[in-house]
Amino acid sequence: MLDLKAFGRRPITHKEAEAILSLDSISDELLKTASRVRDRQMGREIRFYNPKPRFPSVSVTGASCDLRCKHCGGHYLAGMYGVDTPSKLKEFCVKHEANGG
Repeated sequence: MLDLKAFGRRPITHKEAEAILSLDSISDELLKTASRVRDRQMGREIRFYNPKPRFPSVSVTGASCDLRCKHCGGHYLAGMYGVDTPSKLKEFCVKHEANGG
């Protein structure tokens, strides 16, 4: 049995983490406890970062991807710079650095 009150006073153990991950469903009490611990340790501030233009998205497979993962299906490649050969990657990096990247 998980001692949810203890989580507010100390970090969870490896065994407790495994127990949480093995649950079929997460109780409202566990979610509320996790939220309180997160807020206490990290605060309520949300930070967003936009790494562009200094760190652009680059695809080393160009516009193609054989994986076709469910979350992407190749869609995200359309917004990336395609550098499908080592020489194109090097050329891209040299130009990007020269432009302040």
